[in-house]
Amino acid sequence: MRPSWRGLAPFLFIFCFASTARAAGPFSAVSGAIWFQGACPEAAQKGRDVCAQDRVGTKGPATYLDVLKQAYPNLKPDGGAADSKKPRAEFGGFSGETGASGSPLAKGEILHFLKVQDGDSLRVLTLQEGTGLLAYVQVEPALKLLDLVSIAQDQHVSLNADLGVIPVRAGEFVFLANNWHFNSSEAFNIYNLFLAGPERVSLVYDGPFLYGFALPERPECRLGQRMKPLQAMPTRHEGVSDLLFRVEEERVCQGKNREIVSGRRHFEAKLYWEKGKYMGGSRELHLLNNCRTEGKPGCG
Repeated sequence: MRPSWRGLAPFLFIFCFASTARAAGPFSAVSGAIWFQGACPEAAQKGRDVCAQDRVGTKGPATYLDVLKQAYPNLKPDGGAADSKKPRAEFGGFSGETGASGSPLAKGEILHFLKVQDGDSLRVLTLQEGTGLLAYVQVEPALKLLDLVSIAQDQHVSLNADLGVIPVRAGEFVFLANNWHFNSSEAFNIYNLFLAGPERVSLVYDGPFLYGFALPERPECRLGQRMKPLQAMPTRHEGVSDLLFRVEEERVCQGKNREIVSGRRHFEAKLYWEKGKYMGGSRELHLLNNCRTEGKPGCG
């Protein structure tokens, strides 16, 4: 397997709220999972999950089912199987066949959402975890599909509002998606940064790659890495906000009564905008994880 930007699964399924304020109006983002008839309302009471029949905003009647039907026109209220429209672009490469013909939605498959309120604009991203099909839908002022792309780079993919949904210029924001898988002793995660523009979603940064593993010499211990929330910086390049990403690594051992954390280290890097992409990154983290995944001795 090509060691790309990958990392640790135990830190994945967290859906939180982030907000800031701008002159153009309040900005907020929330993410969770969408549940259909039969699984609601009990499942939707967990965290920020919602029911498909719930209204998305406060001004109009559009529901999450209405949003999903922008990508899956024949989708039933109970989540019955439906084929998607054909994606405009394939950013991931993991599910090439579905990228060419559209992704069937299996009943019971996990659907993530990311809802972003930006002044008078309300937009929702929905993500099919198994195939990486990402729909970008405007809800207010009028319901319409803006873009449909495929972003899968690994077995699972989910959204990460807790790690930062950041407005970078008027009407545009960046958000993170994470592709991941794990086996008995290793965990891999690819973080990708996307720009949601007025009409399209673009991949603007591939990374970082995080890696976790059980320590061979001490099976009760593991080494894990996790992303910290992205931070917008006061500086700009080409009118787009610079970003700071940080990664925390720690060693965790299972003691008699509790887990013991030791050996913390941190990596950080400034990302700056150049010709439609974010540039920069932590060379130290990149080389370290490549060394580890290749099984070389003395990686650190």
